[in-house]
Amino acid sequence: MPPVIFGLLEYLRKEVGVMDTVRIGIIDDNDIVRNVLRVLLTTYSDTEFDIVLELSSLVDVHSHEHSNPDAILLDINMPHIDGITGIPILKRLFPDCVIIMLTDREDLTSLRKSISAGALGYVKKGTNQQELVFIIKQVIAGGSYVSPILARSFFTEMQEKERTVSHLTEREQSIVRGIVDGMSYKLIAHHYGISLDTVREHIKKIYRKLNINSKGELLAIVKF
Repeated sequence: MPPVIFGLLEYLRKEVGVMDTVRIGIIDDNDIVRNVLRVLLTTYSDTEFDIVLELSSLVDVHSHEHSNPDAILLDINMPHIDGITGIPILKRLFPDCVIIMLTDREDLTSLRKSISAGALGYVKKGTNQQELVFIIKQVIAGGSYVSPILARSFFTEMQEKERTVSHLTEREQSIVRGIVDGMSYKLIAHHYGISLDTVREHIKKIYRKLNINSKGELLAIVKF
């Protein structure tokens, strides 16, 4: 093949996500799950998957830093280091790798924490071969994926939060934004040109309207 054509093909592979072989990492403490995933991917006819990393825990992942996977299928419930805690570790080791959570957890808290930590996919275990391959390709190509049931719950929750906050006055919403951004009451008072006591009064009203009692509850309502 002429060098120019070869170079163009390599460029297209990198730019649009076209790959001859997709390098996969599987991290799950369940031997059966790992075996099933290995079979599902390595027997798929239309795309070649190469399992370059397979671990039952994240404890010794640093010794595999040269495996260089394109995508990692990562469980959450694991001994010693759970999957969500491990996401930043994996991102540092494999900065160009995408992380897809493959888990039995269907709660929004785990979803939010996974996304915040850097995961680009959140998939329920038991996904069939065709769908799993589609998800991996989509995420590697620059997209993201969340299991439909969780995605619906996530959007519903966010809409409910938005409706809840919309009942606050404009000043109260401004103060809430300040708290979410990590500003102290004193800094909020300075920023909006009001007294510290006024900020505290607004906070009391916000808590009453939202039926909460603490800053932690406020952040849980309004912060992704």
